[in-house]
Amino acid sequence: MNKNLNCFWFKLFLLTTFKRLSSSKFIVSVCFILLVSCSTASGPTFEEIAPSDYQSIIYIYKVGSFRGSALSWNLSANGKPITIVTNKGYFPYIAGVGNVTFSAKIRAGFGTLLSAAFDSGPELISINVEPNKSYFVKVRVGSAHDLVPELVPIEQGLHEIKNLSIFKTEDN
Repeated sequence: MNKNLNCFWFKLFLLTTFKRLSSSKFIVSVCFILLVSCSTASGPTFEEIAPSDYQSIIYIYKVGSFRGSALSWNLSANGKPITIVTNKGYFPYIAGVGNVTFSAKIRAGFGTLLSAAFDSGPELISINVEPNKSYFVKVRVGSAHDLVPELVPIEQGLHEIKNLSIFKTEDN
């Protein structure tokens, strides 16, 4: 069944379940649940890309977790926007040989004041890329709603990423 259709039925179930709540509690509950339930990556599931002699692949991924599940971050590589990090997703970044620096900034999903308050800073992680290699960077949400990166072994990355969907970009 289509993920969007599943999300629709889930929302409908919640609406009927929360009928007995007062109107203010109902509105707050529905808004929160809608934010959390539908803020996941929804693109195609993981497909491994083979690196070449002149480039490498860096997979940035976030496994599902409740902490920060309603938030999203703009992810950049060497200062250029590449994707939007959400809950349960990944992005394959094709990198040339040399240093690649990733940075992330929380998106203004809850308003610009929250966005400014939780800016994660300019640098998330820097990787010295070698040709014909794959790298896996797992990110999790830190205590200040910033992304905390971890360069993980290939076997761990392949295992954790296999059921994730690709992150959205500004274009899709």
